[in-house]
Amino acid sequence: MTEKDPFDLKVVSDVLQIKYDTLRHWVRDCMLKIGSPEVQQELHGNDFRTPKVYGSGGSIGVPVFRPEDVGEHMAVDEKYIKQEFYTILTNADTGRIAMMCRSVDYPTLVMALLRFGCETLDRVRTVTRDLSTTYESVCTMVFPEAVQTADKFHVVTHLAKALQDYRVRLKKEAERQEKKAAKAHALKYKANAAKPAGERLPMRKKYRVPTLPNGETRAEMLHRCRYLLYKSPQDWDEGQGRRAELLFSYYPNLAAAYHQYIQFRKWYSPDPGSDKALKDWQLSLWIKHAKDLRQTPFNNFCSMVETNRDYITSYFEGFHTNAVAESTNAKIQLAAIKNRGSRDLDFFLYRVANFL
Repeated sequence: MTEKDPFDLKVVSDVLQIKYDTLRHWVRDCMLKIGSPEVQQELHGNDFRTPKVYGSGGSIGVPVFRPEDVGEHMAVDEKYIKQEFYTILTNADTGRIAMMCRSVDYPTLVMALLRFGCETLDRVRTVTRDLSTTYESVCTMVFPEAVQTADKFHVVTHLAKALQDYRVRLKKEAERQEKKAAKAHALKYKANAAKPAGERLPMRKKYRVPTLPNGETRAEMLHRCRYLLYKSPQDWDEGQGRRAELLFSYYPNLAAAYHQYIQFRKWYSPDPGSDKALKDWQLSLWIKHAKDLRQTPFNNFCSMVETNRDYITSYFEGFHTNAVAESTNAKIQLAAIKNRGSRDLDFFLYRVANFL
């Protein structure tokens, strides 16, 4: 286990030609001594019990609790480990985990965070998080002086999902029309076959779906345009450009929705010359135009934006994102892969706590 890549025991076992399980047990029991009272105290010394009025009550695991890693800029995110959700508080400047708590419950998280003490919590000036209402309430309670910022990636992901849901809806409608036409053709063919031989019209037995100029059916085109809708027009290759031109000629409402998607991404781009007030006014215009679309696919997204408006526009005060928290999650996921899962939870959490 090197400091650079401490989780990959498989590589070490291959190099030393030692069975993985043998090396793992040696590291766990002889080198790290996970079962020793000292290590168990390090892992579970910050655990606490919650009253039964808070859910079912019981012991809450806090494998990482480092007041010294609480700084001015913090990031909050959740991570699923061995059938449990953990809340991870990360220092956005250093990337160090300040707290890892086995809960996503409001009262439990408040109890866990208040253990840092007011002096430590008052150091926090900004908190980035996803759009969870629980984390909103927790941060408002525990960091009353900090500016909360909704993570840009999560907001844009919600918008992209709304656009893709609209595309899928159009695709399903095209498939329904194809099935309806195929059924009508089958009935027409059956009626034609029942006529005397001299009165029959030449007909194909199997229905052939009409194709567009590029050889695709409407449903196929709507299926294959998935990835180009994520990109800006300047990032399309030649084939995607032709497909997009054909797609938008048949579905102008989808073209209008895509245009609004691109406009929102441009609005969200960092612009040191724009202040929060200007961006808020521009956001109002965007919401108005988005709601004016026919068959508006962004209704739910606009409602979400209006609900979290202050947290979204706070991005332009310091351009803070939740990237460091997502990076921490990715490292934990990589650790789980290299550790062949997290069945031995104490061993896994000890390594996470000491190397992240």
